[in-house]
Amino acid sequence: MADEWQTVGNKKKNKKKGGKQKTEEISEPPVEEFTTFEGENIYSYEGSPPASENCTGPDAECIRFISSENHIFKVWKKCALHSGLLSNMLNGPCSGVQEDEQNEVAFDELKTDVVRKVCEYLAYKEKYREYQKTMPEFIISDDKDKVLEIFLAADYLDC
Repeated sequence: MADEWQTVGNKKKNKKKGGKQKTEEISEPPVEEFTTFEGENIYSYEGSPPASENCTGPDAECIRFISSENHIFKVWKKCALHSGLLSNMLNGPCSGVQEDEQNEVAFDELKTDVVRKVCEYLAYKEKYREYQKTMPEFIISDDKDKVLEIFLAADYLDC
């Protein structure tokens, strides 16, 4: 007789007749949305520029963030400027550094899911920049360890 399985949240329950009920965790990989453009996978998030948006040259309107896992996110420059660190890198007295010339910032210590959340937050700050009412809540994560990583990244980036 075949086992019957029922999925409840992130658990899978076995409804076996005459035996004990077994439960096992389901580990699903996170859904990654990306577009392949010019041989690169450009990951997307709410408010991201299109993958075809040009990020090269001094007049580019977007920059590229690269996670420690070499995943690429394009970010509107006006959104990136909501970070004190990135604003100084791109416009401050130290402009002209490698990040400014290449319109690319490599985050060697930040994982992809943290960089994605930082990108989402920067887009959120730009979206509600001139909002006169109470801004809607920005959902960070249900995972307490992930929240700590995101807060550390936000503190480092001064955003």
